[in-house]
Amino acid sequence: MQVLSVKYKAKKYKWIIYTALGTVLLMIILFASIFGKLQTDSCDTTTTVTNLESKDMEQNAKNIYTHWKQKYNATPQASAGILGVLELESRLNPSAVNSSSGA
Repeated sequence: MQVLSVKYKAKKYKWIIYTALGTVLLMIILFASIFGKLQTDSCDTTTTVTNLESKDMEQNAKNIYTHWKQKYNATPQASAGILGVLELESRLNPSAVNSSSGA
């Protein structure tokens, strides 16, 4: 009988601990949601239109695609991913400079 009593007490203590921790976490989440500040200014909602008809941009894209395929044996998907990142960063302009860091 004592074995059952010990098991029951262990389950009871686990339940109490889990309930207390859950309550504390719930309170933290509630306080964070109520008193936390949302920074709506941090998202840039301006849209920029890239001129995809530019001959320079098109030629640069072809050169980059060919370079990655030949030198690194990249798949078409990998080359397209690299082109996407480069287009986002510099619009495929090799002389582009970052205005904040100068890189």
